[in-house]
Amino acid sequence: MVENAKVFAKRQCFSTPLAPSLAVPSLNLNMDQRKEQLDDELAFSTIGPPHASSFASSLYRDLASDEEIEVFLRETEVYDWENKRWLLPESIKGLKENELQKPLVKLLNAVLAHFWSQEFALGLRKVIDTHTTPLPHKEVVETDYKSRPDCSVKAEGPSFQLPHMETTENIGYSNMASFFEFKVEAKRLGFVKELLQVAAYVRQMFIQQPNRQFVRALLVSEQRFTLFHFDRSGVQHSQQFELSDDSTRSQYLFVRLVVGLCSPHESDLGFDSSIQWKIENGRKVSGTLKTCGGDDHGEMTYNLVDIDPIWSSFNIRGSCTRYWRVVDPQSGEKRLVKDSWRSEERVSEQTFLDHAKDLPGVVEMIYCEDNRAKTKDFRGFVNGSDVPESFCNLIAIRIIMRKGCRLLMEFSSPMELVCACRDAIAGHQLLYELNIVHRDISIHTILLGEPEAEPGNRGVLAGLDMAIFTDSDRDIPETNENGRFGDRTYWPIAALARGDPDTVTYQGPHDHLDDLESFLYVFVYLTHGYSPQGKPLTLPRSLQKWALQTSWAAAQSKTLFLGEPSLKQFQALWPQSCRTLVSSFKNFSKGVTKYKRRIARNAPDDQRDEIMEQLMVGINEHYNGVLRFFDKAIEDLDKEANQMPPQVRAPVSWKPASFFGPPSSPNPCLDGPSETSPNQGSSSRLIALRQDQGPRKRASEEDPDDQPEAKRAGHEDPDEDPKTPSRPRARARMPAIQTQPAISSPLRPKDSSGKKAL
Repeated sequence: MVENAKVFAKRQCFSTPLAPSLAVPSLNLNMDQRKEQLDDELAFSTIGPPHASSFASSLYRDLASDEEIEVFLRETEVYDWENKRWLLPESIKGLKENELQKPLVKLLNAVLAHFWSQEFALGLRKVIDTHTTPLPHKEVVETDYKSRPDCSVKAEGPSFQLPHMETTENIGYSNMASFFEFKVEAKRLGFVKELLQVAAYVRQMFIQQPNRQFVRALLVSEQRFTLFHFDRSGVQHSQQFELSDDSTRSQYLFVRLVVGLCSPHESDLGFDSSIQWKIENGRKVSGTLKTCGGDDHGEMTYNLVDIDPIWSSFNIRGSCTRYWRVVDPQSGEKRLVKDSWRSEERVSEQTFLDHAKDLPGVVEMIYCEDNRAKTKDFRGFVNGSDVPESFCNLIAIRIIMRKGCRLLMEFSSPMELVCACRDAIAGHQLLYELNIVHRDISIHTILLGEPEAEPGNRGVLAGLDMAIFTDSDRDIPETNENGRFGDRTYWPIAALARGDPDTVTYQGPHDHLDDLESFLYVFVYLTHGYSPQGKPLTLPRSLQKWALQTSWAAAQSKTLFLGEPSLKQFQALWPQSCRTLVSSFKNFSKGVTKYKRRIARNAPDDQRDEIMEQLMVGINEHYNGVLRFFDKAIEDLDKEANQMPPQVRAPVSWKPASFFGPPSSPNPCLDGPSETSPNQGSSSRLIALRQDQGPRKRASEEDPDDQPEAKRAGHEDPDEDPKTPSRPRARARMPAIQTQPAISSPLRPKDSSGKKAL
């Protein structure tokens, strides 16, 4: 394991950075703030086809032929066949948007009535004017925000239900097939603003319709129309078409697109028909999830335990993971089903789970259904030459799992939480022994084990879709230049710094130490945001900010957190054993992050690889040291349960210098000049786990320049909300590297003369 870790540190010089992020005031954003965030999310994924693109014209040809459309245009009262134009208001300077509402809604309903008049389709779709009807939103947190698409297609069927709040005509994002946005040419907002307005409505449809794979909508003015297509790869839009242009027969295209957006067939609308619900009185009351089967797994229909996913991503693009809890129809046992999307170039999660078969602390895959759908197939790409260079094809994958069917935040006692995290960390170590590093630790990728699980499976790792192999026999994949989206709450400081390339010139690999730091933030989030019995509490503001700040600011906030005492709410509620565990884990992570910062800022370019290799020498002790923190907490919790006072120990401290040897042998490349004798201390390069002996220095005394500005300014109260530190001025962070080595260091390679090279 050590050798492969060293090779990985040397070969994988970069890791996919986080995508650029905006600071937001809260998780409950208003529409303007949400659009700004969507601009961030969709910036690199918006594709506008060339003028000659056949994207829009290739859609829904099986639903309405040119002959059928011509019959409609000749017969309908909303189109003037003789003059070849729609009966809409003339495009004049004083035209108002609300003057378009009634004639356009009438036009759309005329198309719906003509093409979907069959008995099976009657009543399933209805075009409704919603420009004055606020439709309720759903977010990660409770929200009262609402929005108003100009015109919505109300739907009934096995994937739709009434909105969670009462609205006019009972229309909401949960029972909307599609929508139309109306604009007046003289008052157009500009393309980007119009796209973001449409995207805000689309996002709510994805959130409130959990089996939706893509959403299409039309933006219509009195003269032109544009089609928008959203899927997990981002957004694609058509060129602007004239509403009435007989030379291009664009009115035929417009009718065909309206027919498709109002289709009673859910597959035409972008739904995954393998998930269906039984509807009673407009509400979902039960549901099923079907797998297509394979060579050793026949077609299976599972009953949903919960109507909605037990966890779901709220993004438009990306992996957009959803967890479904189901019941196996044969055994009656509960299973967890994960639906997600992976990049075409990325190794399938199935591969990693196959390698991890029967591994304690890792979820067990029963069956994987890969290649369920591809986003490129939704977009009318006929062959490879049609695919734009900037397009990232995503593939739908479904995994049925056992050993963990409950989310980590469903814990009911400190012992259950500590044991689950402990076994998940042990599982992470076993994965690394198989040359796999996880790289996506969060409260959604750690599951509680079965209620009577044996030690080793009391908590299990899932979510290996961002994992990577570390061994030298495999090709290291290229990083994604567009960056990764995700909740910054659990991201390690080094990964957050990669999201700000302007301040970090060296962006090393995401390694096991980064994941161990993420385990800390998971445990901190749950012990500060929940009671010991698992009841949700208000998360302290200083921790809420991790999800709200830019990457750089979140990194600074976490650096500050690692050097602070525990927050009062946590101290008051949680037992001493958990408080000691958090303190020890924070000290460990503080030492790691401080040394990684020094490597990034001060190590010579030609020596970084060797320094990172030496850091990997201590990999076994990294894991074993953290596991000892948890084992001690479990021991003390057991004593507390038996009313025996636990032994109170000082938290364990990890000194930065110990990463390459004992404290008496610092690395001059990183620590600057030293007067310490080179012969002092042991030559061991393993990280030593040491308890504090005597009074410790304050973090600012050890390394004042490594402290965030808010800390150096005198912020003392750990429960106060420190201001986000300002961006640092360009200045030397550490003493200048000497032209002559201050000491003989085992890390300095020898030159041809036998001397240590600089």
